[in-house]
Amino acid sequence: MSNRPTAAQVAHLQAQVKPALKILQDNCSPVSDATRDAAVVLTAFCDVALYVMARTNPGKIRDAALSVQIKHYLEGPPA
Repeated sequence: MSNRPTAAQVAHLQAQVKPALKILQDNCSPVSDATRDAAVVLTAFCDVALYVMARTNPGKIRDAALSVQIKHYLEGPPA
């Protein structure tokens, strides 16, 4: 039995992330080359993150998420 996320779990995350990125991209105003470039970078980053998540032990993902949550609690969200 694998401890990795199932393909269905990764697909579910992807189904949530892709539309959210599209909403951000469509609603950034004014649309400029810099905005488009930022959207491409974020999309690529999310694709890599989903790829890594599909191949990583869920415990490590939970540990990383908890670390980020604690950091945001102590320091506030990123500016």
